[in-house]
Order: sequence, then structure tokens, then C-alpha cells
Amino acid sequence: MNKALLVSATLILSLTGCATQSGLYNWGNYEQDLFNYYHEADAQEEAATNHIEFVSEIDQRGETPAPGLLAEAGTFYLLAGDEESAIKFYQMEFDTWPESRPMMGILIQNLENN
Repeated sequence: MNKALLVSATLILSLTGCATQSGLYNWGNYEQDLFNYYHEADAQEEAATNHIEFVSEIDQRGETPAPGLLAEAGTFYLLAGDEESAIKFYQMEFDTWPESRPMMGILIQNLENN
């Protein structure tokens, strides 16, 4: 009887633990915003604004943004013609994610030399 109770309790705790995990990073509406930006011409400005606001909210909460979110914000600024803001976000991606340094370093250098 004790063994059945122990197995049941372990199973319940395992399932509860799985149900409450929200993932390592908060991606927000990244997928949908990215799709809208590249596939819905009339929604590009709104999608870029939503993404940049989301990244700012993450920063205000003191959370680490998911890999690539800062670089994507920089790319939105670059496509809008704001190279200074693009460099700022590429530098933030560079500082936050060591894995991105080779690519971000080249992008930053190219924009600064432009």
C-alpha cells in the first residue's frame, strides 16, 4: 500500500513540475511578429514596434532576452534606416550572447565603417 502511494505521489509531482515550467526564455509573439513583418507589407511597422516594445519590457524586468531577439530588433532598426540604433542592439546581442559575437562583430564593424 505504501509503495502505491509513493508511486502515485511521485507521478503527481512529476506531472505538476512539467506543467508549471514555462521554458527557458520568453519569446512573446516573436514568431507571429516576424511572420507579419516579412509576409504582410502593411503590418511591417506594427510588427517591428511590437518586437522592440517586447524586448524593452524584457529589459525593464531584468530578464535575459532569448538568443537573437536583440539582433532582430537591430535588424528592424537597420531596415528602417536607423543605423545608430541597429548598432546599439547588435552590441547588446554581442554582449549578452558570446555565441553571436563573430556575426554581431562583423555587422557592427561594417556599420561603423559605413
